[in-house]
Amino acid sequence: MKFKFITQKINDSDPENVKIDTIEYHFLRTLNTEKMYKDDTDNEFNMQIGELVSRLAKAEKDNTNPEALAEVSSLNFIDTRHEVLKYMYAVENDGVLVQNDKTREEFETLELEDNQVFATFLSKLYGA
Repeated sequence: MKFKFITQKINDSDPENVKIDTIEYHFLRTLNTEKMYKDDTDNEFNMQIGELVSRLAKAEKDNTNPEALAEVSSLNFIDTRHEVLKYMYAVENDGVLVQNDKTREEFETLELEDNQVFATFLSKLYGA
């Protein structure tokens, strides 16, 4: 499974000609992605995604429940979501999407909203 996260950024490098750049970020989930994740973190990829989705659903079902809201805003939840996305992040190299240590390092430097990217992943995952 693969998906793109598309965002826009203001390019004001030339003050007289300010542009809005559209940037695409690629994400790829394969058996190799899941193996790398398991090898490096000792956690099952599907289990982590299931836990994230479960907590999000619980918070969305009852957004007045302080415990559920605390879970989805906890550092552990945010770190897990970030880690899952980091392993799915891919860069295009000669028309092929590549994932490795370098792409995970590159993901750490991106200024992306993890919650928006993860929502894009979930919509792709569940066919929305």
